[in-house]
Amino acid sequence: MSISTESIINGEITADQDQLWLTCANLDPSEEFGKEVVDANTLGDRNKIEDMELELKQYKEELKNTKEENKELRAELAHQKQLLNACKCMTIGEMLNMQKLKQQQNQKEKIGNIPDFVWGCRAKTDELERKQKANQEEHRAKIDEKTIEAKVGAELRHQKLLADHKALHTKMEEYQNKQQQNQKEINDKIGWLNEDQQKLVSINQFSQIQTTISDLKQKQKNDQEEFLRLKSLQSMVVPELGQQNMELQSDQKALLDKLNGLEQKQTAYAEQHNVDQQFNERDEKLNNILGKFLEKEMNQLKGDLIAKMEQYQKQQHLNIHVKMEQYQNKQQQTIVDLQKTVAVLNDKINRKGAHASNSLTTNHVRIQNAYASNNSTTNQFVVIQQNAPNANEQPGIILKPRTYVPPPRDAYVSPHWKMICLQALSNFGCKMILYDQADFCPVYRCHAYSSNRFRHSRDD
Repeated sequence: MSISTESIINGEITADQDQLWLTCANLDPSEEFGKEVVDANTLGDRNKIEDMELELKQYKEELKNTKEENKELRAELAHQKQLLNACKCMTIGEMLNMQKLKQQQNQKEKIGNIPDFVWGCRAKTDELERKQKANQEEHRAKIDEKTIEAKVGAELRHQKLLADHKALHTKMEEYQNKQQQNQKEINDKIGWLNEDQQKLVSINQFSQIQTTISDLKQKQKNDQEEFLRLKSLQSMVVPELGQQNMELQSDQKALLDKLNGLEQKQTAYAEQHNVDQQFNERDEKLNNILGKFLEKEMNQLKGDLIAKMEQYQKQQHLNIHVKMEQYQNKQQQTIVDLQKTVAVLNDKINRKGAHASNSLTTNHVRIQNAYASNNSTTNQFVVIQQNAPNANEQPGIILKPRTYVPPPRDAYVSPHWKMICLQALSNFGCKMILYDQADFCPVYRCHAYSSNRFRHSRDD
């Protein structure tokens, strides 16, 4: 086994274990037999190799332990450095305290007060300086001692590692030399075994030929005996075979008849299947034709129904339009009649208004309806007060008494009557809100003004 320079890194030695049995692994197939024979002789060499491997593992463990010790020493050195820095920081803090004390002392000296305190502070500062110097010297001495001890220990460990490395190198060289010597002995033994094997092969071939010849003779003898036995059996079996042949022929005829019947049935079944298939195809065609015909008829019926519905809707629209025109014409005629009646009333009012009193100045239209508790006839007065259209004209008032029998509370007030009242009031230049008597039982007062404002109140 060779030791490469790359396998030794930072004091670690790694053995190329893949090369330990390289020569044995590279043996030819013809040498495997010799190798198997020599295995018993090489057990001692293997034990030695295992011992060497154990020693290598021990050396590696020792190297790891030395590395760990070096790490511990480095950690101790770092700790000592931290202690030194801490001491330096302490001295700097004490110096700062001293400077502060000196500043306070100078200020007090300037003021001229408390001279004893100043002397005491000076004494304290001197003591602190002495203590600081003593502590620094002690720390330096301790650090120097520990650094010297660490250096000595590191040198000793380094020397030990070098010695171990040299010893390991020498052992590895010895192990390599022993391995080369053992390999040479193994190669010599393998050559001797190959020669013996060739001799053994020639002897084995001769013995194999003899055994094959004897086997062939025995096989020939057995074949002759088997032939004789078969010949005797043939003489016994020939008549039986003739009888069996006759039986087989009769069975064959029966089977042929059955096969013919089955073929006829199969052909009939195939013909029936073809007929059924044709009928099924015809049924499918008829179903398709009927489906198409029904679909066509349904579409036609839908179209006719849609056309009839459209025609009916148009006719309904026309009828509604005609009825609306007739109703509008009728309403127009009623409005014209109302306008004529209102014009006649206006003429009468204007003629009678000339004889009225000149004291009234407002233009009100008050409609007051009073219902008796016994639902009997009541007197109703309609007072019509109208302002003059111009400032030069004089307003007038007409007081017209009349009797009025109101309808019952559940009576229906027709919209025609409402329209007449609204048209009459609109001719006077005012508007009015009307309420159905069936809806409101109490009496309401409705005031209509010429300024188109509305007000209604309820009499409780």
